Amino acid sequence: MQHQHRILRRGGQAPRVRKAPRAQHVPACHPSGPAARSGNVLIFVAMILFGIMGFAALVIDIGFARLTSRQMKQAADIAALEGLRVTDVDAASPQTFAGRDAVTETGRRQVAADIVTILFDDDFDTADDVRNFGAGPQVTLTGGIALDDEFNASELLSLPDPPVYKPNLQLNAANEPDGDIVTQDESLTVRLRRDSTVVRANEVSNGGPIPFLFGRGTLMSSGRKASGVSLEVTSTAETQPVVRVGIRQTINGAQTVEIPGGIRFGISRAIWESLPANLPTTVPMVANSVGAASIDLLEIGQLAVLAPAPLDADGYCPIIESIAGTPRVIGFGWAAVTSDPANIANVILTRHSDGSATETVASENATALRSAAWNSLAGLGSSDRDAVINANRTFAGPLVSAVLRSGESL
Repeated sequence: MQHQHRILRRGGQAPRVRKAPRAQHVPACHPSGPAARSGNVLIFVAMILFGIMGFAALVIDIGFARLTSRQMKQAADIAALEGLRVTDVDAASPQTFAGRDAVTETGRRQVAADIVTILFDDDFDTADDVRNFGAGPQVTLTGGIALDDEFNASELLSLPDPPVYKPNLQLNAANEPDGDIVTQDESLTVRLRRDSTVVRANEVSNGGPIPFLFGRGTLMSSGRKASGVSLEVTSTAETQPVVRVGIRQTINGAQTVEIPGGIRFGISRAIWESLPANLPTTVPMVANSVGAASIDLLEIGQLAVLAPAPLDADGYCPIIESIAGTPRVIGFGWAAVTSDPANIANVILTRHSDGSATETVASENATALRSAAWNSLAGLGSSDRDAVINANRTFAGPLVSAVLRSGESL
């Protein structure tokens, strides 16, 4: 008889038999990490690429356009001022009054054009320009794939020589109102263009629109991308009565240079306005009316004490008027003063003025900016100061200076 042995647990109980665990379903493993996300990243990069190109176009393309516009505006401002400044002189001899004729008219247009040419050069020698200064970039786009009638994709970009626009203003002798340089007796307008305006020989120049570079990869319309950025700047210089002048000087060196300026000889407003244009006239000298000054009279508002003393000079002559019983400088005129050989009590005055004009433009060494005369004006009472300023604006045949038209900036 076989004996069966039972293994008893402590306490006399039979051991409990454990069942095998039930098999669990394990999901299939999927790849994770960079390899799994590479397709998504590529999609995101493609989506934001348009945004990146848009920001690049904003910063680079529009930045180019704004910089070019500012450079063109500054050049036009200076050209307008300098062109108007030589209205009544020969540009080669600005210290000598010449009047207004075909020569001086051509001269002031040429001065304006030359100023623009020089400003867009690296060393004022227009024969070469190693640094490529100019009014914005120039590029040539060729070939490509036509997307529509206006725009080609994948064009080949190349740089011409020079790779910048070098303005060459046309003189516009016919004075067409839309020309590069437009003149009137009392103003001169200069235009620089980078747009689609048609070039006209001797009248209109144009550098063409500034092309988009990064902007070509944005969602702008095809026509807009193809047309680029158009710019046109206009500056007008006009005249205002001079309020302060410098001293007439002669600089001796390798060449003697005469700089026109104020002379120590004053003329009353009544006498000045009675003088004919460019006709020598004998005038008796009278204290505080026609005579020499003991000090330089260089700005409006100054006390003017004149003595009957002869003087031989040609320059900016102070015009005197009584303000509240005191003789003061109210402006300037351009005149030649010579002694009268027949009578030492007289002088011969020649008022430099073109017969067709109501004013004479100072070529240099004079300003119409009222702040330049503030030293004298500040010492006057408000009523006397207003009287001096009003007289400066209203007396006939004044010496005037070129200033930018109100609202325009240098």
